[in-house]
Amino acid sequence: MKSCIKSSITASILIVSAINASAAWKSETCPDGRAVAVTPNGGGYCGLDNRTTSIPTGWNKAQGSDGRLVAIPPQGTAKKGKDQRLIAIPKGWRSGEGSDGRAFAIPPGGMAVEGSDNRIVAVPKGWKQVEGKDGRIVAVPPEGTMIKGPDERTIAIPKGWIGIVGRDNRAIAVPPDGEYVIGSDQRTIALPPNNFDVTDYITLYCILGVQME
Repeated sequence: MKSCIKSSITASILIVSAINASAAWKSETCPDGRAVAVTPNGGGYCGLDNRTTSIPTGWNKAQGSDGRLVAIPPQGTAKKGKDQRLIAIPKGWRSGEGSDGRAFAIPPGGMAVEGSDNRIVAVPKGWKQVEGKDGRIVAVPPEGTMIKGPDERTIAIPKGWIGIVGRDNRAIAVPPDGEYVIGSDQRTIALPPNNFDVTDYITLYCILGVQME
């Protein structure tokens, strides 16, 4: 049975114990058991890898040779790395490929920073970079903080957001007035509020996107 989470959450780190199903965004699940946050008026589509991808209204979709679907923003492009994964490149962003074969996208004025895990992470202009215990670089926005889940992954928490630790021991950041749901694979995902701007690509990719990888 589903139960609601009170909207007046004040703790900075919570242990997830229930499913919140009343957010303006909706969640969908594909055969792999992952829940995905789908934008209002958007759609959730399954790739050949059985993962669901949210495709906002007016965006395009492309599928890599690894079977994953990728949402491409208007006037954006897609780039494939040697690992065969496609990523979206918003208009005006630059792209490249790391030593691990993954493609990456960097916003204007930002930096590409490689961690000891050989993964490259985009660090937007004015943000700081911190390397987690697992070797991943974390991009932290101004006035933001960080939390580390029991799985040893560190994530950024923008100012005003809430840190959640899910049943799978991963930490995620939930935006103000947002909610969260738990998939059948026990992974927790954030559901942004209805007024979240999907064209805020820095937040979309450098906060919400990173924590779901």
